[in-house]
Amino acid sequence: MKVGIAYDLPRWEEKNIIQEAKNEGHQVIPFYSKQGIFYSDSNIDIEADLFIQRNVSHSRAVMTSFLIESQGIPIVNDYVTLIKSENKAFTTFILSRADIKTLELQSVWKRICSFVGLYIRISSRNKTDRRKLGQNDSEGTR
Repeated sequence: MKVGIAYDLPRWEEKNIIQEAKNEGHQVIPFYSKQGIFYSDSNIDIEADLFIQRNVSHSRAVMTSFLIESQGIPIVNDYVTLIKSENKAFTTFILSRADIKTLELQSVWKRICSFVGLYIRISSRNKTDRRKLGQNDSEGTR
């Protein structure tokens, strides 16, 4: 089988995937996506039976997955999956619809808001303390 691997940063994972695919007897076709310039009517001139999406850049991953899929080549990590999984709210909603246990989004937001609230209270307290120091200093110099 001809396996294409779309990547933009050759990390050890990509090198390992390439080596393991070769060990299994597959022909590996690396596709370094930073080399190409892609337009909406672009065709990727690579013949593969399957692609594996490994781009680190989310926008590059979405675009290359879309172009590869539009040519009828199946890809692991298709563009729709990439779009849905980028947004945590969408991902949580989709997982909960599939009866997969997740933290309730509301409790996550409560945690985030309490942290932000704590940060704001500490910041405003520090500003108040600085203003008091400034008032004390100006009173002493009068």
